[in-house]
Amino acid sequence: MKDNINYLKNNWLTLANFIILVSFVVTLAKWQESIDGSVRYFEEHIDNKTVHLPMTDKIRIFVPRVELDNRLENIEKILEKIEKKIDK
Repeated sequence: MKDNINYLKNNWLTLANFIILVSFVVTLAKWQESIDGSVRYFEEHIDNKTVHLPMTDKIRIFVPRVELDNRLENIEKILEKIEKKIDK
């Protein structure tokens, strides 16, 4: 029993174990590199202003206030005309 323990202590890193250990480290390094690449892509996607606009920019681009104000004024004028015709 004591000889087995000494043998394990002296020969725990055999060539096969070393190859397995190196291949495991290489595999983990490749996996970590792929994860880092996808995180980098995700960060670039978040910073992309064409996809993710702040709400103020969305309002400024998609809802032009001048156009809305003109439409509201036109609606008010039409309503006033209708009201005048109804009152006659």
